[in-house]
Amino acid sequence: MTEAEIRTLASAAAREAVKEVFSLMRVDPTDIDSVNGFSDDLRYLRRQREAAEKISFKAVAAIFTTAATGAAALVWLGVQDFFTR
Repeated sequence: MTEAEIRTLASAAAREAVKEVFSLMRVDPTDIDSVNGFSDDLRYLRRQREAAEKISFKAVAAIFTTAATGAAALVWLGVQDFFTR
């Protein structure tokens, strides 16, 4: 096989693989609206994932802050009780 034949065969195999993958995801690669819709869906999912990561970080920070405030309040109440006896 010549290099040109190998390139042609590889290109055809790649096109077929892409068609099969898109077909499994129910996207018609020949329809630009279908591809754009799929791309929009992926962008939306990325924004959702990033938002969920931010929310989970803020939730952990809020829980830690609450626990630290509670611990500080307990220490303060203990100190007050120690000195008022």
